[in-house]
Amino acid sequence: MKKTILIPIIAAVIIGGAFILRRDEISNITRMSPGESEHLLPDISIIVSVATLVSETALKAINMAHTDVQYAADFSDDKVLIGASHNVFIGKVIRQVGTKERGIGPETQFQVTVIDNIKGDLHGTVTVDQQGGYKGGTLYVVGDDTESPVKGGNGYLLQPGSTYLFATRYNPTENWYTLNSYPTASKLLSTDANAQDANLKALAEADPRVQQLKAAYPHEILISADRAHNNTRNSYESIKRGNI
Repeated sequence: MKKTILIPIIAAVIIGGAFILRRDEISNITRMSPGESEHLLPDISIIVSVATLVSETALKAINMAHTDVQYAADFSDDKVLIGASHNVFIGKVIRQVGTKERGIGPETQFQVTVIDNIKGDLHGTVTVDQQGGYKGGTLYVVGDDTESPVKGGNGYLLQPGSTYLFATRYNPTENWYTLNSYPTASKLLSTDANAQDANLKALAEADPRVQQLKAAYPHEILISADRAHNNTRNSYESIKRGNI
């Protein structure tokens, strides 16, 4: 028989720092309209996580907990998705370099080699932070793992050797790039760990999802909270002005 356990958790909202919501604040935020909630846009692109669902069905090889979320904006619109992102790029995952708990469940960090940029101008290697990860023998998954960069179970986490499209926000406190967990904010492009950078770049340039985000960039919709906090990193309008 399938059992589902509801585990209340505390949500965290981050704007260049940490703002931890108390349990009694969560219900107030869930009643906000999208416009009212924009000023709470976190670097992790999630405004509130109300509960974790732990399924005890056929997960014998791995215990998994699903964290339900509400997003800070309508990321189904590519113009909003890229406008809320600080850096959008193609990168190959080298290895996992850490895990961290910041009050909203585990987060997992990966060293990533930048292959190409859609928004921003990253080079070399960077640290990408993915929401979710292992804690106490349980894999915590943000949202629906069937829509994760690598679908299903243990493959929820980014895989070393694989190359992805990443839509991220920069966290200056941690000096990492947090991957937006919205399903269309990332895409697995290649699992070939031996592929050369030039070949991966060509593969990415031909990918329809990459082309969609490139097309959306000149028409991006910036989040009002980012404008208010002077946090519109790599905005298209700033690049047009020559003020990157």
